[in-house]
Amino acid sequence: MNINLRPHQEYVLNKINKELDKHKCFFINMSTGGGKTLTSLLALRLVKERMFTKCLIATRTKNEFTPYFRDNKKFNLQLKCSGLVGKEDACSEDIIREILKTIEGQNPCRSCPMISKQLDDETIFTTIYENESLMPILQRKDICPYYSLRKTFISSDCFCVTYPYIFTPRKYILLKQLRPYIESGVDVKTLLIIDEAHNIDNITELYERRLNVKSVEIVYNMALRNEIVVNECELLTLKRFLEQVKNPEMKLIKKEEVPRVTISGLYEWLEVPRSLEELQREKNKLRAVSQIVKFYEFLNYPDFEVFTYEHGLLLKLIVPTRLITESLSEFNICILMSGTLPPEDYIERIWGLNGLYVDVTKEFKLYREQKEAYIISNVTTRYKDRDRNYPKYAEIIKNFCKRSNEVKLIVYPSYEVMKRILGMLDTESLEKSIVEDVYTKIEVVKQDVEKGKVNIHCVAGGKLTEGIELIDNDGKSMIKHVVLVGVPYPDVNDYMMVKSKRIGQLLGNEQDVFRYCYHIPAVLLSKQAIGRAIRSEQDKCKVFLLDWRFRYMVDELDVTVKSTVNIKLSR
Repeated sequence: MNINLRPHQEYVLNKINKELDKHKCFFINMSTGGGKTLTSLLALRLVKERMFTKCLIATRTKNEFTPYFRDNKKFNLQLKCSGLVGKEDACSEDIIREILKTIEGQNPCRSCPMISKQLDDETIFTTIYENESLMPILQRKDICPYYSLRKTFISSDCFCVTYPYIFTPRKYILLKQLRPYIESGVDVKTLLIIDEAHNIDNITELYERRLNVKSVEIVYNMALRNEIVVNECELLTLKRFLEQVKNPEMKLIKKEEVPRVTISGLYEWLEVPRSLEELQREKNKLRAVSQIVKFYEFLNYPDFEVFTYEHGLLLKLIVPTRLITESLSEFNICILMSGTLPPEDYIERIWGLNGLYVDVTKEFKLYREQKEAYIISNVTTRYKDRDRNYPKYAEIIKNFCKRSNEVKLIVYPSYEVMKRILGMLDTESLEKSIVEDVYTKIEVVKQDVEKGKVNIHCVAGGKLTEGIELIDNDGKSMIKHVVLVGVPYPDVNDYMMVKSKRIGQLLGNEQDVFRYCYHIPAVLLSKQAIGRAIRSEQDKCKVFLLDWRFRYMVDELDVTVKSTVNIKLSR
């Protein structure tokens, strides 16, 4: 098949080809609907042709592998594609899967007879090509899907992984397969393409560590029964401290206030070899001991701070700068692609990366005219004004729900704001509505829309503004309106105060902190929501910006503002 590339796609590929010897990192900002997946695959093929390269594509979720498999087949690129998910998602053995999901640091696979039953690489490549998915392999009961897929890294042209395989020690599971080539003198290069790279800011969540009262109680009782070697007084002091400080609100705790626990004995207990039966029998103990060990492993790292949560303490990585730079240093060439990439100075100063920034959206004004925006300037979700604005928002949302039968994505800055406004709507307004919660599944949303539910209430940064793609049989977006109910600034809490301070230290300029910590993240969340309505060149949508503060960011939202109005509201 001859591929008729659009001008902006050719522009990107020419830039990479010309500058490949000068830069390690390429940052490609290309609007949703611009063909990023195909461009990524062609960039991969281009780099691979110029050097002996192992190529990885990192996505936020395993569901996002599918577009790469699909475009490889659609455009006859003839790439051998494969990928890898976590062991817990690949295992069909109930006991092993449960252990993998609940106990960090254990490897029950060593006791599983299926580990040696693996498919050959060519069968895997053919299966993925024909089905455009890993699912037929993951669903097989007669083999080990995880180890079958893992070994295809060496023979594949394009290997898809999720973020943990790049930003945690999991990356060495794959990279160590290259050692025999390197030791034999082969100049192996590694290419990494990061899909939807704006999500890199969220990799700090991979390193969250929780310590709760229940886990400490379990280990304390183990110590009383002489099942484990640990200082009982230290555990008792820790238990009482957790009971005292636990709080539903996220409050900063000074590290020096956290009681110390000697964990050497806990390490030794975790390292004892166990059968599957023992792992199953002791899973609660293993989980509790592991939680304490993981918490104290990271407690003294300078990039981490401790906060309260409803069951105890929460250890959070504040800024991802060091993690990003150290993780990406393992790869020779990195291409970061997104429809909502942060500006170049943010990438340089917050992510710690330098390279060639290619702003395709700005250079070609991609789809700007297809997104008509209307600013409603007599409402706001500014914290101090929220209570008196909730009834106004409820009246506006009620009118949207009742008057238009086209699919609308109604986006709130938080679950709390959404809950308050929806609580003011009548039953008729919510009749054709879908409301996002922790259990919402994208597949079910698609089915509900096809059945006539046209009002999708969701939260900025949630699963329905990041991963949803509602398209008809012609590939056009079914979403015709995007309603942003207030600017999605992060809530001001202890965590954000600490993060602002840390970013201020990075920048050395306090005046820039608001832009880097609040403004840019809010712009990116807004653009992601708007991008759900533009999935092809033919799509058009209307964007309603319900907050006067949007006036200060419309140029960055890549929309065409038609008017700024005050809506008349009943009193």
